[in-house]
Amino acid sequence: MKKLTLFSIFLLLLSCEDEPILDTILETNVPDPVEIVDLSSLAIQQITFESSKNSSLEEDIFLEFDGKNTFRGLAPKEASIDNLIPTFVLEDPEGVVFMDNEAVESGVTVKDFSKEVVVKTTGSDERSSSVYLIRLAFDTGLPVLHIHVEGGQEIFYPDEKDKFYYNANLSLYGGLNFDDIESTEVKIRGRGNSTWYYGSGLGKKPYQIEFLEQQEVLGMPSDRRWVLLAENSDKSLIRNNIAFYMSSLSHLEYTPKGKYVDLYFNGSPMGTYLLAQKAEVTNNRLDIGPTGYLLEMTQGGRLKETDVRYESSIMKDLIGGAAYDLVFTVKHPLIQSGGTEYQELKNHLDAFETALFGPDFKDPEVGYRSFIDVASFVDWYIIQEIAKSVDAKWYSSIFFNYVPGKKIKMGPLWDFDLSFGNCAYPEWNFYDSFEIEGYHIKKNPWWIRLFEDPYFESLVKNRFQYFKSRMPEILAKIDEYGEHLDVSQQKNYELWGTLGQWFWPNPIWFDTYQEEVDHLKQWITDRVNWLDSDL
Repeated sequence: MKKLTLFSIFLLLLSCEDEPILDTILETNVPDPVEIVDLSSLAIQQITFESSKNSSLEEDIFLEFDGKNTFRGLAPKEASIDNLIPTFVLEDPEGVVFMDNEAVESGVTVKDFSKEVVVKTTGSDERSSSVYLIRLAFDTGLPVLHIHVEGGQEIFYPDEKDKFYYNANLSLYGGLNFDDIESTEVKIRGRGNSTWYYGSGLGKKPYQIEFLEQQEVLGMPSDRRWVLLAENSDKSLIRNNIAFYMSSLSHLEYTPKGKYVDLYFNGSPMGTYLLAQKAEVTNNRLDIGPTGYLLEMTQGGRLKETDVRYESSIMKDLIGGAAYDLVFTVKHPLIQSGGTEYQELKNHLDAFETALFGPDFKDPEVGYRSFIDVASFVDWYIIQEIAKSVDAKWYSSIFFNYVPGKKIKMGPLWDFDLSFGNCAYPEWNFYDSFEIEGYHIKKNPWWIRLFEDPYFESLVKNRFQYFKSRMPEILAKIDEYGEHLDVSQQKNYELWGTLGQWFWPNPIWFDTYQEEVDHLKQWITDRVNWLDSDL
């Protein structure tokens, strides 16, 4: 059990009752705290929800003080946290407590704690006052993440979303397994494309967070940028994470990591999210140094004017009027389009494609093998084909990296919420994406050509047996994730009401969470068995 260091707090003297208290807290320059050994110097020394006064509680809930300004606690899933009676102990027995500007009586007043509550205590001398926050969340077994956007603003999605961040404050309760993150300044913006559009309509949206300095999060290595995946379309909430797990079993150089959290946004519950590393180049993620390149296939209609792009004329000709242009954007490093670095990169990629589609493409010395790390191409293909990932056919989230003087490598893997049989795009003739049988990634022009080489085909067949042999632990991992999320998912679907309902672009949906998990397991099992019989 983690030991909390307690600090004294001297926040502010409130001279105006009409001033928004929370805004004052956020805007006040608080002096450095002085360490204390107990709670006796705090204006409010203890906050409890006693079972004898709250019929929805079987046991008392004792709130913990974070050493700064917040009392936190976890309530059982059966608790009616919007209807609880707090009991508190004050340093000044004659003092008065206000919660959200309403005077409350210890052990008597009923309050709504489903959102963050601002607590003000006023001493009997009517001059001294202190301000605290109460954050009560359901004990789902997950870490609890709180984000407050400056001024309580809603986050919108401007055209230039990559340039527009909102100022926010973040705190994280890590629970028994991870360290807390005390209140800290961050920047936040919306992210995603279709996931933002459909998530925005629901109210549960994906975000990108940027710390001012590198920050370790839930045991994941320190970095500045993190993403919050809403997983609206994936009712199992597992597909992205199980793809990451499969990637961790592969030869791919880097696999993003993710941990589940319960998110509270501007004090309101938002449900279950996957807090994940961003697929990017840093020392603690994809480490390819300052001279390495990371590229991503991007749909032509999503390109920004500032994007540095590589357009494959060979692939364009092969597809011949496909629905989406094949454009690779240079995600790292920042280079100038048409500059020396760009031209060297373009020349190398052109040479690779010329070798791949040339008459001697099978030759190990002058063909495609002289340009690519074949093992990474094999493993990337197998995982994507098992998942039957819609985007990886030719659409988006196709990453590869290249360090001058070395070979081109596929990866990292990204974006699997619309995979493993969870996507129906009939309007775009993607009927085959949710069916057990049939190939999907193999229709990508690069892989069409690679499979014309018996050498590459044999590598895929042999390597596939390795992934098939790991299926028992992959299925066990799905069960593990499902059990881990059992309580959180209940709260998530009570909040959003999507379980048992169609949500874009589901081809099939079920009435219970366990059915969603079981369907995912069965689909992967059947998919692997079909590939085993046909490869």
